[in-house]
Amino acid sequence: MKLISIVLLFLSLNVQGQDLEPIDSLYEACLDTAMGSYNRYLCTEMANDLWDDELNKNYKLCMRELNEEEKTQLRDAQRLWIKYRDSEVSLFSMVVSGVPGTYYRDAPIVLMQLTRERALKLEGYLELLKERGKY
Repeated sequence: MKLISIVLLFLSLNVQGQDLEPIDSLYEACLDTAMGSYNRYLCTEMANDLWDDELNKNYKLCMRELNEEEKTQLRDAQRLWIKYRDSEVSLFSMVVSGVPGTYYRDAPIVLMQLTRERALKLEGYLELLKERGKY
């Protein structure tokens, strides 16, 4: 129970003060109707897939707005972020490895949250790039 509280705190720290995104609303609705841990896992996988699609869309749109030097910088940053994401999920998995059922239940949530954060960060960059283009 303590671990679930930690995961929920991790999620809430990143959502506080923000309006829910449509994917978040869909995820919450799925969780509200999910029966059992496996169905909640499927909700998380669905939301992660949607956030990953959003991340890729925002990445491609950012790349369209950048010059060659900036594209290289974004590409390098994205590759480093992928390494960070994978390392963070691996660390989480190691930390909870002794708690029965936690990886299956909670590691996908960590992956989804990291993907969500990056998708929204890229969306913010895209907004700034569009503003830059107006001047």
